[in-house]
Amino acid sequence: MIYNKMNKYNWKGYDFIGTVPEFAEKFGYCKTPTFVNAVKRVPRHKYNCMDEMEQRAYEEKRKRAKRAYCIYMNEEMTDSYIVTKEEYLATNLPIKEKLHEPFLLSYRNRVLPYNFIGNSHDEISIRSAMVKYSAEAVKFAEQLLLAAGYFNGSNSVKKPLVKINYTSLYLTYANGISITFDSERSRDGVDNCRLSIIDFNGERIYNGWRRLNSVDEILYYTTINKDSKDASCYLGG
Repeated sequence: MIYNKMNKYNWKGYDFIGTVPEFAEKFGYCKTPTFVNAVKRVPRHKYNCMDEMEQRAYEEKRKRAKRAYCIYMNEEMTDSYIVTKEEYLATNLPIKEKLHEPFLLSYRNRVLPYNFIGNSHDEISIRSAMVKYSAEAVKFAEQLLLAAGYFNGSNSVKKPLVKINYTSLYLTYANGISITFDSERSRDGVDNCRLSIIDFNGERIYNGWRRLNSVDEILYYTTINKDSKDASCYLGG
């Protein structure tokens, strides 16, 4: 087929000069319509920390995403080129949809209680107090790690391995996160409950030298995950 009216390009890495349809016919795998953002995408942890009004405003702007057209060079659909609509329609490749999971948000700025009281009928109240403490600590940690970008909000979060050692709690996650919560024994349970340490694959990302009781307060001193994915549903290419 001849494409006299279309631009020819020098396709670096393929040692080929020709139009998009000619290039796709020789090297392409599939094609699909997609979107590119009309607004700048924000990192996941920033999106998580927006309040409801800010999230709504961002989502409205994101709806102005622009239509785009892609050809893909491999089955994994990781190597791609954005082409014009005319070039896309003239390209003889199978259409294969590339799915992008929407980012689901469940962030809350939780507050970690100062103390937990054990069951009154227990001979040693600290044991039941620590069980209550551990349940709340897991919920608190999930929100903090979501906000810091160590959890993906579109996937279910696996529960950590929880170990109780007197007045300390140790949470260990499959993704390399380990968290230490501390407290002090009181007459009817534990008090001065606090998040002390967060490690990620052996690296310290939070060191709680003082008691901070909310997710947002601790997040300010926590190292954010640099590999955190964008919050946008519309990923070009």
